[in-house]
Amino acid sequence: MKKGSMETDGKSGRTFSHEELLKALYHFEDLADSAFIGFFPRLITADCVKHQKQLEGDAVYLSVSIKDMRTRYVYEVISAGIGKTQDEVQKDFEYLVGEVPVKVHVYTDNPDYYQYPDRVIYEYGDFLLPNPWSKYEELLNG
Repeated sequence: MKKGSMETDGKSGRTFSHEELLKALYHFEDLADSAFIGFFPRLITADCVKHQKQLEGDAVYLSVSIKDMRTRYVYEVISAGIGKTQDEVQKDFEYLVGEVPVKVHVYTDNPDYYQYPDRVIYEYGDFLLPNPWSKYEELLNG
């Protein structure tokens, strides 16, 4: 994989262990399950899940659809779980699990590669990945 946007957003500079990143990923997975919404790992997080590698990087990167975030119940669950206001989780947001940033992109369009996602078992979780992967990877790597 080429260096660039598939790796990270490059803002943190600090890297975390697999265990720290996995704990943060599971934290959001629990929130999403409680709110009954789906989400996609993205960037380096998605690459590690796709290829069954240990998580690496400076944060956990995820995407959720604005369509899934539209109910008051979802906003209440997510905002209560991360200590943000409902207004703060209506657009891209970030929070910490320990010292690990969890960066959530709230997408408003519906890209082709999110239409029919792949389901992947990674560690102890069941995750959605963009499909076809090659189209997603090509887009990110430009």
